[in-house]
Amino acid sequence: VLASAPRKRGAPPPVGRANALHKVDAAVAYDLRGGGAVGELVLAGLQDEPYATGDIFRRGDDGSLTFHARVDGMLVLGSGEMVDPAPLERALLAKLAGDVVRCCLVGDGRPRPALLLELRGSARDGDGLPTEDALLGVEAALADVQADAPAATRILDTHVLVLDEPLPVTLKGAVDVTAAMDRKKTVLKQADDGVLLDDSLAALKRVCYANE
Repeated sequence: VLASAPRKRGAPPPVGRANALHKVDAAVAYDLRGGGAVGELVLAGLQDEPYATGDIFRRGDDGSLTFHARVDGMLVLGSGEMVDPAPLERALLAKLAGDVVRCCLVGDGRPRPALLLELRGSARDGDGLPTEDALLGVEAALADVQADAPAATRILDTHVLVLDEPLPVTLKGAVDVTAAMDRKKTVLKQADDGVLLDDSLAALKRVCYANE
């Protein structure tokens, strides 16, 4: 049996060992929470109570387990689908470095994930609106990075918000996801209900095309 080394929930993995797997005594019972193909690894027999490792594993067709992500870094949608935001955010920033300062994927408990974007000044026109090139770049990058994503976890253009204000950051300079979500929870609820938001990628593209 392969499993991540037990550690307290929320504790960072050992430096350089984020994806390390360690052998666990075969007598230790284990399962993925929920019994599906992807879930949090739960061990029994190490303590009086089942031990939730805080690690998400993917079960292969042969029954083997492969580390996927940490629980505390995952978005869990209202449907129960899980999304790992870090790889997607890194890929988008790499593709859009000329136009985007920061981005943040949010959606815990919501029907769909949403993407918040902070644009560079150079990606806006004289009226302060995103340029057509910037919008088309975001659209193309999104299509590329989520080409293989399940339909339930795809970010729709109605749920991509181009912010007029900077994203909130922590003292270490990382995006403060909780604060960002709190700022936008009302409008994101509207997007979930089918309202077309003025600062969404879908609405901004219409404005650009209408002005041509």
